[in-house]
Amino acid sequence: MHPSNQKHHNAQASALISVLLALAAANQAFAQTPAAADADTIIVTGFRASLQTSLTAKRKDDSIVDVIKAEDIGKFPDNNLSEALQRIPGVAIDRDGGEGRTITVRGLGPQFTRINLNGMEALATSGGRDSSGGANRDCGFDFNVFAAELFSSITVRKTPSAEIEEGSLGATVDLATPRPFDFKGFTMAGQLQGQYNDLSKKKNDRETFTASNRSADGKFGALMSVAFSRNNKIEEGPSTTRWENGSTLASTSAGRFKNVSTDGGVTFLPINTATVAGTANTGTLMGLTGPALDVTKALHPRIPRYGHLIYDESRLGMTGSLQFKPIKGTLITIDGMHSDFTANRIEQYLEALSFSRSGQGTPQTSVYNYTINPAGELAKASFNGVDMRSENRHDQLESIFNQLNLTDQYDDKFDSYNSLFGNVDSNAPLDYSHTGRSYILGLRYKY
Repeated sequence: MHPSNQKHHNAQASALISVLLALAAANQAFAQTPAAADADTIIVTGFRASLQTSLTAKRKDDSIVDVIKAEDIGKFPDNNLSEALQRIPGVAIDRDGGEGRTITVRGLGPQFTRINLNGMEALATSGGRDSSGGANRDCGFDFNVFAAELFSSITVRKTPSAEIEEGSLGATVDLATPRPFDFKGFTMAGQLQGQYNDLSKKKNDRETFTASNRSADGKFGALMSVAFSRNNKIEEGPSTTRWENGSTLASTSAGRFKNVSTDGGVTFLPINTATVAGTANTGTLMGLTGPALDVTKALHPRIPRYGHLIYDESRLGMTGSLQFKPIKGTLITIDGMHSDFTANRIEQYLEALSFSRSGQGTPQTSVYNYTINPAGELAKASFNGVDMRSENRHDQLESIFNQLNLTDQYDDKFDSYNSLFGNVDSNAPLDYSHTGRSYILGLRYKY
């Protein structure tokens, strides 16, 4: 190699080594320099934060659970707890007056679901329309008694675990209200909502308020929250009050049609009394053939009716919580809750009573221009001799719930325990109920 070229390559190598050494020194100096003190901190709040905290709670739990967290203080993702629960797979809800009332988990009704409120088993009952189950007389939990703004989280446990008390075939649902140690220092939040219902021509409102604080040393904290809502609404629409057919009534003629026509109502064939051979729905109606047998076995609305329902509901809820840390590892919590749910309901129905003559004498209704679908249902028809009834029902209901409990928790490196004492009271008296009926006989009707 030429001496000048060798010198040139040596100079390039020396320059490259110098650059690499400079970069290494710069990297070392940068690594030893702390992060910039003025770097921005991003705090995630709202709906995304509630999803993150829910996922964190699911990861930390030893069993399979689903968790719903409040988006913010006094702001649950739904106006009703049961409506929030229906977000979870396998959970369905039953509504009363357009609002979620009870839940069904994996096909098992509310009486198979155990509800814990701040760690203690609770029972809440309320009244309802006859078509939605009426008053709660079993161990099912009515979620419409409570304002959703009073709660901070819901946990649904579908699988049994050793540390969870028995008594549930469907699921165990843990409801939790906020506590002062959930927040850092003084916290206060309020919310006001209003809406106008153009059908009922009335205004609805919701108000919530929460205040929490803790001592400077972090050993004592207190929280209180209040929620109130008023809801005026109108519900209108048809209903069937279940389905039935004439073959379910054995050998009697009650519940059957009197005549049937296949020529548009020009001539009618009588439907005679028949006896059932075999089961009521699948057996043979001895003595009936042709169109008489078809319309007798076809399912039809038991009492087709049109309803106009007026709701005037108010809900007051209050919670209070005191927490105390006397020594390291010990936490004492006192939780109290009160709820007062009142409902003034007026139900008005116009009903075709002749379709449900169970034990009321010989049927007088004739059917013509009918269509029976492949499912065996009387899809449409015209009728003569239909008795109509106007029904007016007025209910005044109130549900009062009170709970007070004391929780003592101790946890250190060598020992831990958790004790719970409390009392739950749920009262749902029927303050007033009246039903009035009037009848008009022998009308023409079709559906």
